[in-house]
Amino acid sequence: MQLNIFDLDGNGDKLEGHYDVILIDGSHLLHRAMAAFSGLGFIDPTTENWVPTGAIYGFLNMAVKCFERWAEPGGCEYIFCWEGGATERKKLFPEYKGNRRVQNPDPDEQLKSQLFLKELFSQQDAIYHLTDIAGWKSCRVKGWEADDALGTLAYHRSKKDPEARIAIYSGDGDMHQCVTDKIHVIAGGSGRKGDKVFNKEEVENKWGVLPEKVAALKGLAGDSGDNIPGVPGCGPGWAAKILTQYGTCEEAISAAQKGLLTGEYKGKTWKSKSLTPKIASAEEQILLSQDLATIRKELEFEVIKGDSDSSSVKDFLEYYQIKSIPYGKLLWLGDGQ
Repeated sequence: MQLNIFDLDGNGDKLEGHYDVILIDGSHLLHRAMAAFSGLGFIDPTTENWVPTGAIYGFLNMAVKCFERWAEPGGCEYIFCWEGGATERKKLFPEYKGNRRVQNPDPDEQLKSQLFLKELFSQQDAIYHLTDIAGWKSCRVKGWEADDALGTLAYHRSKKDPEARIAIYSGDGDMHQCVTDKIHVIAGGSGRKGDKVFNKEEVENKWGVLPEKVAALKGLAGDSGDNIPGVPGCGPGWAAKILTQYGTCEEAISAAQKGLLTGEYKGKTWKSKSLTPKIASAEEQILLSQDLATIRKELEFEVIKGDSDSSSVKDFLEYYQIKSIPYGKLLWLGDGQ
């Protein structure tokens, strides 16, 4: 049965499994929508130009569904977080995410990539405009990634109200380090049952360590997606075992430098002959990798709320030919109830 977001339970109590604050990884959601609905659009009769709409439709549909599934009916603060750049991490490591700049030499593939980005950015601008006219809350921290805005807001809201139930809606595993008893990460799927909720237990099941050690794990294992080096030959499994036994990267480095790195993992003895000298000699690289992987939680930030204008939202949906999402549902996201 579909949840009516305006209904509380019979006693007016908060519903179990719902959240008082939902923080949306806007950049992740937009890329996910673009991948799922790329190619949708229409020809503008006045300009005869192609107007892409797939990412806009997918983004709005997923944002509304998330609110319907997970928002506390009695009131839920809903905030979209966006990229503010990665300049701060690139100051630490210029090659951070440098692997994403590699281009396919095939001219046809380059053209496809350029067209994809053109459509993505045009629809991203449209979403930014909708944020203003629908009265949504948004946050972007200059020089820092959306992950850091999400982590900072989650920490701030939790510190302000320790009982607040907070969800970070993102498929990025880096966010798992922010999980606490009251802060969960939800990776979107197809339907409420398809959404994956990561609490502390689920994070440990996935990584082999508790949330507070996820950044340390990446310090040892690295992250190829973000071009974080880590220690060559030390995968996430070995990193988890090391941290389980030694607690921190610093302690593991100290043990390795003393030649004391020992133990077993899945019935196998440590790769002591290869891992110990690598960890012992990679102190600077390990600590740098850990720092790069650490989500910032105490940045200065500002949450901006747009001015709700129902007629402008109607015009937006009409122009982009989106008929399956009532404009009132978009206004819910700004009202938070």
